[in-house]
Amino acid sequence: KYTWVSDWYRQAMNNFWIPEEINLAQDLKDYNKLANEERTAYDKILSFLIFLDSIQTANLSNINNYITASEVNLCLTIQAFQEAVHSQSYSYMLDTICSPEKRNEILYQWKDDKILLERNKFIGELYNNFL
Repeated sequence: KYTWVSDWYRQAMNNFWIPEEINLAQDLKDYNKLANEERTAYDKILSFLIFLDSIQTANLSNINNYITASEVNLCLTIQAFQEAVHSQSYSYMLDTICSPEKRNEILYQWKDDKILLERNKFIGELYNNFL
């Protein structure tokens, strides 16, 4: 019924990667060379994306419950899987570029940063209102 699904499916499957197959040696060097302001921006963006992809992974199945077209269900299932791969990628990045203490700081920075917390609350409220 939905002709766009076939093209989307092929594109989504071609976008697949395994995080640990990506060499992050240069990323480690580059991260350590960042100016404090650049590193702060990087860390905050990563913290935001970690939260965003984790909530997206958890909630796509809730949206999928309202979809009756099986081909669109397939798309949402693939997207949920890819969001989980993104989350795994962020963990791999953090494990590679920083200490365990810094890793935890970045993971949960969205809880202590006022702007990140406001954004995440807004997104969380949208999901809660949907459910």
